[in-house]
Amino acid sequence: MRIIVAGLPGLKTQRTLTNVEEAVSKFDGEIQVEWKEYPCSTPVAGGIHTPSVLVNSRIKVSGRIPSLYEISTWIADELGNELAA
Repeated sequence: MRIIVAGLPGLKTQRTLTNVEEAVSKFDGEIQVEWKEYPCSTPVAGGIHTPSVLVNSRIKVSGRIPSLYEISTWIADELGNELAA
Protein backbone atom coordinates (compact mmCIF):
# COMPACT_ATOMS: atom_id res chain seq x y z
CA MET A 1 0.00 0.00 0.00
CA ARG A 2 1.20 3.49 -0.78
CA ILE A 3 0.00 6.65 0.96
CA ILE A 4 0.97 10.07 -0.35
CA VAL A 5 0.54 13.34 1.52
CA ALA A 6 0.66 16.09 -1.09
CA GLY A 7 0.98 19.70 -0.12
CA LEU A 8 3.18 22.70 0.21
CA PRO A 9 5.38 23.00 3.31
CA GLY A 10 3.42 24.29 6.26
CA LEU A 11 1.66 23.37 9.48
CA LYS A 12 -1.39 21.74 7.87
CA THR A 13 0.72 19.51 5.66
CA GLN A 14 3.06 18.58 8.52
CA ARG A 15 0.16 17.76 10.84
CA THR A 16 -1.43 15.63 8.11
CA LEU A 17 1.83 13.76 7.56
CA THR A 18 2.18 13.20 11.32
CA ASN A 19 -1.38 11.84 11.54
CA VAL A 20 -0.78 9.49 8.60
CA GLU A 21 2.48 8.19 10.06
CA GLU A 22 0.85 7.65 13.46
CA ALA A 23 -2.08 5.76 11.93
CA VAL A 24 0.25 3.62 9.80
CA SER A 25 2.29 2.66 12.87
CA LYS A 26 -0.74 0.78 14.24
CA PHE A 27 -0.87 -1.62 11.27
CA ASP A 28 1.28 -4.54 10.21
CA GLY A 29 2.30 -4.95 6.61
CA GLU A 30 4.10 -2.93 4.03
CA ILE A 31 2.67 0.56 3.94
CA GLN A 32 4.77 3.22 2.26
CA VAL A 33 4.22 6.83 3.30
CA GLU A 34 5.66 9.72 1.34
CA TRP A 35 5.29 13.44 1.13
CA LYS A 36 5.14 15.23 -2.20
CA GLU A 37 5.84 18.94 -2.17
CA TYR A 38 3.17 19.92 -4.63
CA PRO A 39 -0.56 20.18 -4.52
CA CYS A 40 -2.49 17.23 -5.82
CA SER A 41 -4.67 17.81 -8.85
CA THR A 42 -7.87 18.42 -6.96
CA PRO A 43 -9.32 21.59 -8.42
CA VAL A 44 -12.29 22.92 -6.50
CA ALA A 45 -13.98 26.19 -7.43
CA GLY A 46 -10.98 27.31 -9.46
CA GLY A 47 -8.38 26.53 -6.79
CA ILE A 48 -6.35 23.64 -5.50
CA HIS A 49 -6.81 22.48 -1.93
CA THR A 50 -3.93 21.19 0.17
CA PRO A 51 -3.03 19.09 1.95
CA SER A 52 -4.32 16.06 0.08
CA VAL A 53 -4.04 12.40 1.04
CA LEU A 54 -3.98 9.67 -1.58
CA VAL A 55 -4.21 5.98 -0.72
CA ASN A 56 -3.19 3.70 -3.58
CA SER A 57 -3.58 6.61 -6.01
CA ARG A 58 -7.11 7.47 -4.87
CA ILE A 59 -7.79 10.85 -3.29
CA LYS A 60 -9.26 10.36 0.16
CA VAL A 61 -9.25 13.95 1.42
CA SER A 62 -8.24 17.36 0.17
CA GLY A 63 -8.10 20.73 1.84
CA ARG A 64 -8.19 19.67 5.47
CA ILE A 65 -6.37 17.62 8.10
CA PRO A 66 -7.89 14.15 8.42
CA SER A 67 -8.35 12.56 11.84
CA LEU A 68 -6.46 9.46 12.96
CA TYR A 69 -9.77 7.59 12.88
CA GLU A 70 -10.42 8.53 9.24
CA ILE A 71 -6.92 7.54 8.16
CA SER A 72 -7.10 4.25 10.09
CA THR A 73 -10.42 3.47 8.40
CA TRP A 74 -8.93 4.08 4.94
CA ILE A 75 -5.98 1.83 5.73
CA ALA A 76 -8.16 -0.95 7.12
CA ASP A 77 -10.45 -0.77 4.07
CA GLU A 78 -7.51 -0.91 1.66
CA LEU A 79 -5.87 -3.79 3.52
CA GLY A 80 -9.18 -5.65 3.35
CA ASN A 81 -9.39 -4.98 -0.39
CA GLU A 82 -5.83 -6.22 -0.90
CA LEU A 83 -6.59 -9.46 0.97
CA ALA A 84 -9.77 -10.03 -1.04
CA ALA A 85 -7.98 -9.57 -4.37
